[in-house]
Amino acid sequence: MSLWDNTKLTEKLTEGGDKISKVYQIGKKGNKTHKISVVLSDAPLKPLMQIGTSGTRYSLEQYKNKPRLCSNCKHWGHYSTKCRRQTQCNNCGGKHKGVCKRLKPECAQCHGPHRPKSPTCPATIREYKIITEMELRQIDYKTARKNNKLTKP
Repeated sequence: MSLWDNTKLTEKLTEGGDKISKVYQIGKKGNKTHKISVVLSDAPLKPLMQIGTSGTRYSLEQYKNKPRLCSNCKHWGHYSTKCRRQTQCNNCGGKHKGVCKRLKPECAQCHGPHRPKSPTCPATIREYKIITEMELRQIDYKTARKNNKLTKP
């Protein structure tokens, strides 16, 4: 199966009665990968599985959303294109642009001794909990955020 021929894969996926609303290849134009995104409509979540077609095996896995971290203000929940806050340094959390003169990092979110997005940061841990709750309970970001309070280090 070529990178662009998703017909046989689509047929195999719909054998069980699933409805597919969209099938598309992941990657930029002219630089496609072997990953294909399939959006199922009105289908329950399925466990990790494999299917085969035309002598090729495909692993299927559920898509996991990643939290949004703004590259401008270093706060969670939005991207820089929607940011209205003042720019914060990625290293020290200070309100400045350009090269940072501080050697030790300080998180703009929790003020801990690490950079934003650190796996040990309480704000990062909270955001992953929020995303998980959104997916499991099918609720919006605002509601999930209220249910997950930030604890300072």
